[in-house]
Amino acid sequence: MSSETPVHISVVIPCYKSQKTIKELCENLVIELEKITNDFEVLLINDGSPDDLLTYLSGEVLPLDKRIVIVDLTRNFGQQSAILAGFEVAQGDFIVTMDDDLQQDPKDIKLMYDAIKERDDDVVVGSLKKKQHSLIRNMGTQLVKVIANKSLGVPFDLDLTSFRIIRGHIAKKSLLFHNIHPVVGFLLFMVTKKFSNVEVNHFKRNGSSSYSYKKLFDYFFNMLVNYSDLLLKGVSRVGLLMASFSFLFATYYLWMWLSGEIKVLGFATIVILQLFLFGILFIILGVLGAYLIRITKTTSRYPLFIVNRVIRGKKL
Repeated sequence: MSSETPVHISVVIPCYKSQKTIKELCENLVIELEKITNDFEVLLINDGSPDDLLTYLSGEVLPLDKRIVIVDLTRNFGQQSAILAGFEVAQGDFIVTMDDDLQQDPKDIKLMYDAIKERDDDVVVGSLKKKQHSLIRNMGTQLVKVIANKSLGVPFDLDLTSFRIIRGHIAKKSLLFHNIHPVVGFLLFMVTKKFSNVEVNHFKRNGSSSYSYKKLFDYFFNMLVNYSDLLLKGVSRVGLLMASFSFLFATYYLWMWLSGEIKVLGFATIVILQLFLFGILFIILGVLGAYLIRITKTTSRYPLFIVNRVIRGKKL
């Protein structure tokens, strides 16, 4: 599709180990998008999938429709970076982001499209009617909401899911931010505050999630460090509390010594205090180190993604 061909809607889908779902998803997308406009493109971002997904996409999915495009990344950069790669390639007036696992319903794109056309909003996000996630995943979502509210002022009643429609120029502006661990919803909220929700369906996952609990923890920690100073403030307050505790403890023992009640301070007391205080110091240094690593990577312009090639479809 040349730059002269108008594109009204671009759909960006990060793909990772999705051979069982992506063909069905694309078939449904073409049907539903044609109810809105014929001027659309479906961008499949191959995020360094280890299962030869690129061959499958090229042979089985690309021939479905000439408006299907494969964006092949050089390696795995992560879901959020893959979405940003899609933003860079996308040409649509509106850009939709969604997952590759059939949990989101292509029919709901029309709901979000109608909402963003009717409202003075830049981003409309699908709010899940009934989440098909585990208890731990739902608890993590609530923690993310707390971070988003405290750090960026995101309202608690606003859901930031991966299923959303964005005005094209707003999505492009999110590429101006260079954060080594990007969170697309947060980046968009840093560009504009014109967000709203519409209720959408959420189906049970087809297969297991590629997000392990370790990946979910890493995602949460990266969000905490990169978009919030809550951790740094917490460590500072712990340091202040421990300094106050140490001062009071030292004052107490000094008073006892001046009163003649203590001749020699106990060895055990000294050792316990040293271990305790050094432990706190190491925790503080570890948190500061996490911030310094991210600052170093950000200032060195570490790439968020690298596009290997873009393959456009040819209708059979």
